Amino acid sequence: MTVLTINQPKIKLHDGKMATTSLNVSEVFNRRHKDVIRKIENLECSQEFNERNFTPVDYTDKKGEARKAYEITRDGFTFLAMGFTGKKAAQFKEAYIEAFNQMEAKLLKHHTQTAVPIERISPEQKGALQSIMSARCAEVPAEKQGSVRSRLWKMINSMCGVNSYHEIPSSRFLEVREALLSMQPVQLNTYQQPAIEQRDFHYPAETAKVPNMVGDTCWLTYKNMSDERWENPLQGLLNELQAKGYDIGGAKIVYAAMRHNMEVCHNTFRRMHERAYGGMGVGLKYNESYAD
Repeated sequence: MTVLTINQPKIKLHDGKMATTSLNVSEVFNRRHKDVIRKIENLECSQEFNERNFTPVDYTDKKGEARKAYEITRDGFTFLAMGFTGKKAAQFKEAYIEAFNQMEAKLLKHHTQTAVPIERISPEQKGALQSIMSARCAEVPAEKQGSVRSRLWKMINSMCGVNSYHEIPSSRFLEVREALLSMQPVQLNTYQQPAIEQRDFHYPAETAKVPNMVGDTCWLTYKNMSDERWENPLQGLLNELQAKGYDIGGAKIVYAAMRHNMEVCHNTFRRMHERAYGGMGVGLKYNESYAD
């Protein structure tokens, strides 16, 4: 079995970004440097991407002569390596990815160790915010206080990116305090929609019975449904909504269209029945189960 020896990818910081060089890429991928240069300069990417991720630099070769090379960012390497195919190339790519990841981990660790700690709010400030939170929640009924508290915390989270009082930066205390005191949507939670009175919009199944029905039997035909002397439940509901101030213009147009289509269907079926059965009526037999 042949063991593939991989030259160690070299990653460094360049203008605050992790980067490698075209020289190191040619060494790791075992390609001539001038071929790597040619591939970089022939990449089919935008000029903006090229300038941001491939920076021309000079180096001195073994003969002491100045040569061109490129500093390549992580994104630039990813784009460039797309053109390197084959099993060996895949292993070289993995080695580079691992090298970039290791450098990223080192930078993150260094940043964590050297970062200036953020001063959080004091216990007294925490108590003040908790008191304001409780007071605002007390403005609404008990069953709504949980949702109000949740809304207020979502506001604090969006402001500071925190999920508890002790995480709030002391520099944001006054801002959070003012936001809690001036929060207006809490008032919406005190609003209760007035209950609809039973007599409003009340059209049970028996209102669909036509006035001239005999016993429990009647036919809901186009003729009696369009009889303006009988206010059918649908027409009654529309009239009541209009009287209450609702704009029902669209509903009235649809209702008129339905009546027109019913008339067309009625006349068509009437002619068909006259030919086939000698004048049998057309309609729907009333049945309270249709209301279910």
